[in-house]
Amino acid sequence: MRLVAAAATSIVLAVLAVAGTASGDAQRAGSLPVSQIEQQLHVTGETADGVLSLEVDRDDLGVHRIHGTPVTASFQINGTLTFQPLTGGRALFNGDFPAD
Repeated sequence: MRLVAAAATSIVLAVLAVAGTASGDAQRAGSLPVSQIEQQLHVTGETADGVLSLEVDRDDLGVHRIHGTPVTASFQINGTLTFQPLTGGRALFNGDFPAD
């Protein structure tokens, strides 16, 4: 659990650092440095209305069993990270990242 919390914190700090290096025009317009965020997180996301959504596959969890039924990471065990641009090079972050 601590490892997941540390990883999530690292993700947020990396994204904030990237967002802080966006060009002045991008900061004033309230846009996100999408390609830089995707590169840092090693995930390709989708942008709609300026909001970047990323689905993170949890391939480190392996197969779990619930009452004998196998449950893989592709079944509701993935994480979702969402970034919405604010002014001044800042971004609002919301994440749903399951713990092992």
